[in-house]
Amino acid sequence: MKKFLIFISFLCLLSSLGAAQVEPYGLDSLIVTDLRFYAGELYASTDRHGVFKRSMADTDWASLGLEGKRIETVYPHQVGPLGFAITVGIKPNRTENDSTLVRCWYNQSWNITDTGMNHEDTWEIRSIDGIPTPAICGETFAAGSGKVYRKKTTVWEKVFEGAVVNVVRVSPNYEIWIGGETMIFWPFLAKSTDIGDTWTMTYPNLAGDNACNSITFDPSDSNIVYAGMEGVVIKTTNGGLTWDRTGLTGTPFYMRGMAVDPLEPSHLYAGGIAVPDSFGLFESTDAGENWQSIIPPTGTKGISSLVINPANDHELFIATYGSGVFLYKSPVVYVRDNSVLAGNYSLHQNYPNPFNPTTKVSFVIGHLSFVTLKVYDVLGQEVATLVNEKREAGRYEVEFNASTLSSGVYFYRLNAGGHTEIKKMLLLE
Repeated sequence: MKKFLIFISFLCLLSSLGAAQVEPYGLDSLIVTDLRFYAGELYASTDRHGVFKRSMADTDWASLGLEGKRIETVYPHQVGPLGFAITVGIKPNRTENDSTLVRCWYNQSWNITDTGMNHEDTWEIRSIDGIPTPAICGETFAAGSGKVYRKKTTVWEKVFEGAVVNVVRVSPNYEIWIGGETMIFWPFLAKSTDIGDTWTMTYPNLAGDNACNSITFDPSDSNIVYAGMEGVVIKTTNGGLTWDRTGLTGTPFYMRGMAVDPLEPSHLYAGGIAVPDSFGLFESTDAGENWQSIIPPTGTKGISSLVINPANDHELFIATYGSGVFLYKSPVVYVRDNSVLAGNYSLHQNYPNPFNPTTKVSFVIGHLSFVTLKVYDVLGQEVATLVNEKREAGRYEVEFNASTLSSGVYFYRLNAGGHTEIKKMLLLE
């Protein structure tokens, strides 16, 4: 009998249950401005208390320094074959004659790394993201004060100007996305498909004065992007050509954080802050059509950032403006029984990506088919065969171990039932 795929979610989000599921995770009473995962460790930036990290096995946070600085964002990332760095964006204290906008932690110390930025008219760096490469730091993007800067080696260059930019994010297929509002208070989102050389602008004013504050991506479909705005979450399914409201609209919250479950892309979160400092956390299991509000412990301040644990997609970490970090353990239950997506074939983005040395690739087969899943280098030479056999309809996941390969860009191709699909992955050493 044919087997197909089903995704059923059961969500019990009564107020009392929601409150019980949101629990403190340290840095109590601090203003935590951003959270990022890297190599199994969670990094946090704070306002005037420095940068911290914590592994999932730790019982407390470790301080990495930079006390006294107003740190707006943190970006831990690979540098070269073996190196590691943490780049942070700063709102300088001009009254103390400090105009430093970016610092980078490497070789066990913090270094000023904002060469090329205009200190006279750039007053803060609000958001940083990037594309690591094996040889160098890669293209890193920093946004703030109406500008976007790009750094390939040691010097930043301005690649965008003319609007208030609140967020910059790199998509799984390496498109650069930014969002904010224009100088006449009109919301905008823009993307670049050429690493910041040119930009395509869109102005989705779907709820009045609703500037973009956060961006996140569906890891299985590069055309699906979510944007957290003022009072509403919006969505595009065609790479930004058009935008529509999701079911989360008409709220008082500035949506500062968005996150998509890497294993179930229809499962997503939005979080924000309302005047004066109220906490707003929302969860959807149907790609944004419907949302449930998650109730925090009494007195919890508003949300500044959200990030899902890559090793456990049911754990959402929450940064707040004055209550530290919280952990939300989602009660969503997944049951798969192979009964939908009949006839569909799809290849998903590998996760994690970039990776070192293992990653996982998932795909969907709509009918009994002979399936091949192979990996190629940039010259088109086959370097690995992950699947080469008949398989029944269903969803599958395979692991790719690249420990014997050189770092760089690789491509993986699915052939099944007349369907061919190719995606790109990045191996770091």
